Amino acid sequence: MVSRSSRVYLWFLMLGMLLSGTSNTLFAKITDSTVVAGELYTHPFLQTLFMFIGEYLCFIVYFLKKKVVRQQEEEDTINPMWFAIPAFLDLCASSLIFIALTLINASVY
Repeated sequence: MVSRSSRVYLWFLMLGMLLSGTSNTLFAKITDSTVVAGELYTHPFLQTLFMFIGEYLCFIVYFLKKKVVRQQEEEDTINPMWFAIPAFLDLCASSLIFIALTLINASVY
């Protein structure tokens, strides 16, 4: 049986994911609709770069938290290069998504 507090947590988690995903799509489309010097600003690769910079900033929070908590963890046995494959695929997918947003309406996306 799932407790009431965990159900509330799950509902807030789902709502947060829905709102952040929706706002991400709308803000990306608004950025693609911006007119600069008489031309549309459609730079999906730059948008992808800024998105990944934001994701890497999460590492700062992670390492600060790890330093403050100072938990003794067992030795890492995972090769960090295994994360390069999904990271590269995420980079490709994000670039394609932002390119697609320059070509279609956000409601169709």
